[in-house]
Amino acid sequence: MKLRKLSLFIVPLLLVFLVTGCSDDEKTTDEFEGPEWTVDPVEVPENMAQSDDPFAQMAVGYVDLANGFSAYGGFFAPPARALCSVNRDGEWEYTWSDGSLTVTLIITETSDYYYWKIYFDGTDGTTTFDNFLFIEAEQTIDGSSGSLYIYDPGQTGYAFMWSWEIDADGAYHFTCEFFEDFKIEVVINADGSGSVEFYDYGTAGYWRNFRIEWTAEGSGEWWEYDEAGNEIAHGTWT
Repeated sequence: MKLRKLSLFIVPLLLVFLVTGCSDDEKTTDEFEGPEWTVDPVEVPENMAQSDDPFAQMAVGYVDLANGFSAYGGFFAPPARALCSVNRDGEWEYTWSDGSLTVTLIITETSDYYYWKIYFDGTDGTTTFDNFLFIEAEQTIDGSSGSLYIYDPGQTGYAFMWSWEIDADGAYHFTCEFFEDFKIEVVINADGSGSVEFYDYGTAGYWRNFRIEWTAEGSGEWWEYDEAGNEIAHGTWT
């Protein structure tokens, strides 16, 4: 699943959430009562963010990508006019429509986790869905870890995965994966230092293409590898 192909699938569906509500005959929901998706963004050192070194900027871009997917929390807050068909302790279900497409959001809460699932049924004018699971996510109630999966009706399994975890030292660990395309692993330590590893996808699966590390002051070092794991380039910035 290539990034461009995935974006062509996702972008039109984003518009369903951003510009549509419910039909006039649905019961309105004045206030969303379910748990909200929350992921705190992370930052890189200012010196690194302002660096003109291409590998420093590459790392900044990957961190921005990891941060950007926290915006998918907007999917899990239904339009104000959505129909709430289930509303009881630990479970909420909302539905709304856009033309011939019906969207269902199901939220559940356990003693340790929140869970979200979004289903499509009907057609958006291009693709026909049969109670299709488009997005599912989970998050610990204390916000220390979570994951999100996006699915494509044209393939089996997920098309995109994003996950995070905060370890005992306060470091954020992010993983972004476009299935059988590329994967990014980001670590941001409590002092602002961190690392990025970029994995490309080849005949034998994922292989590490780059590793980039930086200090709390924003200086850094990078390594480039070939598919066999051999180092082929190395450099630093200050």
